[in-house]
Amino acid sequence: MRTDILTHADRRQHALDCALQVFIRFGYRKTTMDDVARTADISRQGLYFMFANKEDLFRGAMRKALDDGLVAACARLEDGKLAPGERLVLAFDEWMGRFVGIGSGDASDLFERSGALLGSLLSDYSTVFQEHVAQMLADCALAADEDGAAELAATLYQCAVGCKHCVLTQAEFVARMQVAVRIIAGSRAAGQKV
Repeated sequence: MRTDILTHADRRQHALDCALQVFIRFGYRKTTMDDVARTADISRQGLYFMFANKEDLFRGAMRKALDDGLVAACARLEDGKLAPGERLVLAFDEWMGRFVGIGSGDASDLFERSGALLGSLLSDYSTVFQEHVAQMLADCALAADEDGAAELAATLYQCAVGCKHCVLTQAEFVARMQVAVRIIAGSRAAGQKV
């Protein structure tokens, strides 16, 4: 991407996208500001102009990834052209399936560092995502009431977390989530094409 024609805001967003790729590839500890600057095709000084340090860059990259994931997942949940089961599977794929199988062994420290550097950010976003899933379940009458929709959303979420850690590819994640949605969401979703 030609960074010389981007606005400051666009350059910042591009740097955050590149940073996420580098953090996923090398992990937190091994990633350097030089690695990110090189990947983003900007100078190291330019990167430091946008971000005070690696911690600031990591927080920004994670927040952007969570924002982007939430927007994409919500768009899937709200897509009335799709059957409810398809909407659920695609939303979970946007939320967490897109990260399956893309990290290296070096990236194992990301989860460990995330807690220390991000605080409750991950759990806050997860809660918001689950609330959107529950709303979709309630709107499609896949749950008896709001409490049932929230419980169903939480169960699907925990299933997705388990699937994410037990599969090697995004395709496997989607296949497992299709089964989970058919089983957990009940007979109304099972009758729909998933």
